[in-house]
Amino acid sequence: MQKPPQVSPAAFSIDAAGAYLGGAGRNTVYALLKAGELDSFQVGARRFISRQSLDALIERRAQPDYRVPADLSAKRASAAKTGRATR
Repeated sequence: MQKPPQVSPAAFSIDAAGAYLGGAGRNTVYALLKAGELDSFQVGARRFISRQSLDALIERRAQPDYRVPADLSAKRASAAKTGRATR
């Protein structure tokens, strides 16, 4: 019996996108979406992020001159003041 070919997903759920990014949490993925760092689309009630969008984020973040968007910097600063950790 022949095994079906392995298919690499073209899009990921929020949780799977976080896993693809090395274990980022749902809140971090949603913050990246809100900041415009990731693009998403919906199928029914579910939201998905394309592999292309995730790979583009990784490439941008790997650049030595990359700067964290203000939305994400403010979230980290606020969490530091309140003693809450961000992922």
